Amino acid sequence: QITTNPGPDAAPSWSSDGSLIAHTSNIETGAETLYGTNHLAVSSAKGGESRLLTRQLDRMIFSPRFSKRDDSIYFLLEDSGELNLARISASGGAVERLVSGPRAVSALDQGPSGEIAVLVSEPQFPAEVFLFKDGNLERRSHVNDAVMASLRLGSVEEIRYASKDGTEIEAFVVKT
Repeated sequence: QITTNPGPDAAPSWSSDGSLIAHTSNIETGAETLYGTNHLAVSSAKGGESRLLTRQLDRMIFSPRFSKRDDSIYFLLEDSGELNLARISASGGAVERLVSGPRAVSALDQGPSGEIAVLVSEPQFPAEVFLFKDGNLERRSHVNDAVMASLRLGSVEEIRYASKDGTEIEAFVVKT
């Protein structure tokens, strides 16, 4: 056994030297596990205490992947109706959002020279493969071009309003 977390750990990824494992870690137990936040954690491959790298970040983490070029970890970060590609040092520190905005990055894989293939969609744009390299996104697939040319989609508007107890609610309205 590698981790000692009482809640679920998932999505392991090895460091290039095999000494560390990045993974998601939900530190909640019992019924709270269903609503708990998946944090990004790093564990020694030999076992012991995991280090939570995103404990102060109240956002869900998915698909951690160690960089093939340095000690950083790439991951998907859910935030406000978006799914960003983000990065953090394996030793902790600030989270850097690499691909963000009104879009969803739903998958990632790193190539041998450090470039990252990502699956990106937007409200008016179904998922396509992009290459993220040197801070730029380059579209690589055009699977949906023909069907999208034949469609007229409604515009999408993000709205926010206060619930009865004052909690801010975020919603998306599709106008046709």
